[in-house]
Amino acid sequence: MYARGGWAKSGEQQDAARALALIESKLPLMLLCLSNEDNDVSGTVTEFCHQYVLLLKQLPQLGEQQRELVKQLMFVVLNKYRLPDDYDHEREGENEALFLEYRKEVKLIITNLGMLDSNLLVATIDSLVTDTLQNWQSRSHQVIELALSLVYIVGEALTINPGNLCASTDEKAIKLKNMILLVVASGVSQSRHIAVNLEYFEIICRYDKLFATETQAIPEVLASFLDDRGVRHSSKRLRSRVVYLFARFVKAQKSVLHEHVETVLAQLADLLAVNPQVDQDRLITAEDQMFLYEATGTLIVFGNFVPEKKKIYMEQLLGGLVGKFMDCLAALPTISDPEQKKLVVEFLNNIMAYTSRTTKAFSNQLSMQNCLCSGVFVQLMATFLNAVTPENNALLDGLRQYLHRMVVCLEDEMLPYLPEIISKFLSVANDLKALQDFLILMQQLLAKYKSNIVPHMQGQMPQLFATFFAVLDAPHDLSDETVSRDLTYMKRAYLQMLNASVTHDALDLWTAGGPDMLRKLIASLVGFCLQPQDHTTQRQSFGTIQKLIAVVGKAEKAHHRSWVDELLWKQTVVACFQAPTMEGFDLTDAQCALVLHEIAQCFRQIFALKGDEFVSFVVGNCLNGLPQQRIDEFIQLTKQSDGKQLQ
Repeated sequence: MYARGGWAKSGEQQDAARALALIESKLPLMLLCLSNEDNDVSGTVTEFCHQYVLLLKQLPQLGEQQRELVKQLMFVVLNKYRLPDDYDHEREGENEALFLEYRKEVKLIITNLGMLDSNLLVATIDSLVTDTLQNWQSRSHQVIELALSLVYIVGEALTINPGNLCASTDEKAIKLKNMILLVVASGVSQSRHIAVNLEYFEIICRYDKLFATETQAIPEVLASFLDDRGVRHSSKRLRSRVVYLFARFVKAQKSVLHEHVETVLAQLADLLAVNPQVDQDRLITAEDQMFLYEATGTLIVFGNFVPEKKKIYMEQLLGGLVGKFMDCLAALPTISDPEQKKLVVEFLNNIMAYTSRTTKAFSNQLSMQNCLCSGVFVQLMATFLNAVTPENNALLDGLRQYLHRMVVCLEDEMLPYLPEIISKFLSVANDLKALQDFLILMQQLLAKYKSNIVPHMQGQMPQLFATFFAVLDAPHDLSDETVSRDLTYMKRAYLQMLNASVTHDALDLWTAGGPDMLRKLIASLVGFCLQPQDHTTQRQSFGTIQKLIAVVGKAEKAHHRSWVDELLWKQTVVACFQAPTMEGFDLTDAQCALVLHEIAQCFRQIFALKGDEFVSFVVGNCLNGLPQQRIDEFIQLTKQSDGKQLQ
């Protein structure tokens, strides 16, 4: 096979033709092996078969025998794509995994056959699918699953974008569209066999955009999702997958589901109920409920209701959660069993996560404010804030995730809560990971609210900086990989927060802690510049400094120049010369090159700010001992270059 390809490329057509004839003389044996009922035997020739199909795709045209061979091959591979009779759909052990690997190889052959002769593939699959679905009650689940699986993959073979299917006038695309609609209309999901129904819902979601125009099929699709064919199916594995696919379908088709929202919400009600107790008979897991709450939020936000009704629906959805949250929170101190306590804490975190997921549907066009839902979520924020205490610090992660969503969705309603948020986190977040996560939240707050944040945060900044330095200066076991990584990420999160405060006009936060705290802040910033074992932290530090110096050079920020003059610029110049000379700094390394770029920008910004004072300091303190020519060259490049030559 490979020799024939080499000869064909080099123009040795006679040798290539002889090789092709030799290959094709083996095809009857290939078909015999490929069609063997033992997939281990069949699998020995799948690669040969695949390569042969690729070879046919390279030929200018197929001969009669080759076209006949393609038909035979297509019949064999479509049949071999069928599930074996002993396939265990619930456990999927080693034998099932081996079959799925084998099926991938067969699918590759089918896909390439479709590219070779798309008309033949579509016609063959269309005939098989139509016959099977019209008579599905009398067919085995293996045959039905095969037909559905072929509908699922045929789009790949035709290289049809599922999103363009409804608008396409191509005959093959029209046939595929009709097959998909037949899948829904045939009632095949009534089979309820796990393999059949799983493939049914996978088809619905792969080709979900079709239903934006074929809206007559939506009631049946929704009904199948919500009854015992889908989220109430007897198989836990199927239920879990269908919940995820339902959330995807709702998100994709939210604009055409508004007529069905009230019906869907009523049918979902019992599945949205929450319980802290482990219930083996429970239909869906807590993780599954995350997707259901997200889907429900989407249905409410995009429902064809007036804003007042959206507010009512959201209050009803979340009101039950708050009640359960408060009941479990009150009971938490009375629970002595550690395992039971752990379950209740997990339940409380899940409730905060559920409320977070309901906000995913809000957007600039359909904001929380437009839907009159801000008040509901602000009240929840106050409830969750009050729940987190040093004794309940395991709830911190759920609160943080909720607050991330509130930063996205709320406007100025969040600002009055910032002092309490900061104080709450700093009273509880006293380890590397928790503080890192909080600093990332601070960065998000700064990016959203910019200078408006300053009056609400100034009072808490001394506590924030003090907490950071206390955690930073505490002894850490750096031989522990997790500790070392968390320490590094905490430093980076701190630098990102400082950078955000400079970028978003909140520089007054730096001075909120007074002169001593400011000195420590500047010392940490310059100190992080001199950590060659972590070039990302170095780059962030130099980048923050050069941005800071550029900002204070503006007239409106002149009130910050005094401390920059006193505490920062000279120390930065020394660090700029020192960092590249430290052990571990490799001038050929890509990360180090990025650090050098920031250093060059620091030089340029400091020169722009200090002028001749910078030149005098550099000449007298950093470049003394060098030839005058080199000193002049450095000064000239600092004044005139864009930083690349200086770097």
